[in-house]
Amino acid sequence: MKKKVIIWVALWSSITMLSAQTSVNLVQEDDVCSDGIMYKLPLTTLVLQADVVQVIEKQGPFYKYTERFLGMTDFITESKTDWQLQGVRVFYRTEPDNTKCYHIAINKKTTAFNVELDSKGVIRTINQRTHTKPNRSKKSEPVAVDTVIRFDFAQLGEEALVSSSIPKMAEMAAKQIYHIRESRTNLLSGDNEELPDGVSLTLMLQKLDETEAELMALFIGKRIAVPVSRKFYVTPREALSNQVVFRMSAVAGIVESDNLLGRPVYLSVKPSMVTDPALIINSKKMCGPYYNVPGSAEVVVADGTKVLAEKTITMPQFGVVACLPALLFDGVYTKVEFTDFGTIKSISK
Repeated sequence: MKKKVIIWVALWSSITMLSAQTSVNLVQEDDVCSDGIMYKLPLTTLVLQADVVQVIEKQGPFYKYTERFLGMTDFITESKTDWQLQGVRVFYRTEPDNTKCYHIAINKKTTAFNVELDSKGVIRTINQRTHTKPNRSKKSEPVAVDTVIRFDFAQLGEEALVSSSIPKMAEMAAKQIYHIRESRTNLLSGDNEELPDGVSLTLMLQKLDETEAELMALFIGKRIAVPVSRKFYVTPREALSNQVVFRMSAVAGIVESDNLLGRPVYLSVKPSMVTDPALIINSKKMCGPYYNVPGSAEVVVADGTKVLAEKTITMPQFGVVACLPALLFDGVYTKVEFTDFGTIKSISK
């Protein structure tokens, strides 16, 4: 009797599987399928952001007289630009995987085609709505930075400005610097007969500091540092070992990977793939919607001498594709929500 029950259950399961109404099949991205819904599963794209600083130096017009009139030896003697790599940050974003495009046939006896897709056609939910509004925040425009260094000769005064002798102008500028320092000392020590109140004193000291800084720049020169960032996008489908993403030049800044002017920055990706045999899809299995069981990868960015960034990132392209049983959607409103990586976030009836 026990054997008859087992045989009957097996037979009933076989008949039920054969009569499943849910049909989901792998298709090509450009296939025309008017009788159903097409969706894609995502993969991971690496985003490498290189942060650099452009350091611009310009010699002052009186630099030759800095040591003579101010007794200083530390000043800019030639104009130049230098690029310095501050670091590399690794991010990721998910995108549609064009090799994982699926077609769900529309059938009144199945609920699998009640899907919600994102703007790129990646599946988000089945038989439910997330009610989340897409992020439409405007991208902030980069602020233009003035990289032209200028010197303020107006602080010299009329007498110096009408002089045609550079050494004479430098001497008069140096005298003004010493006069400013003396005035500041008198204000701070209280030697002046009439002392200003706290607010006025602060403003006067601030003005003296600004004037001295502009006069000093005529001798020691000016230096500005301009931060610059650039992003590179890489979508690995296999292991990478020391692939040149970009190059860093002290003269030209960030340059392309094939520009030998700069020092190479390398990317290595070491996948950790999913090999669970239980997740391998049997060709005879009646499959419902497909989902990702992602692998991961160790991502390393280096410049040949040191590691600039290192991170482990989830990457569906190094995993496997599994499927939900077709019977879950045959006349049943099974609710499924997927993560950004195409994995199952939640499932319920």
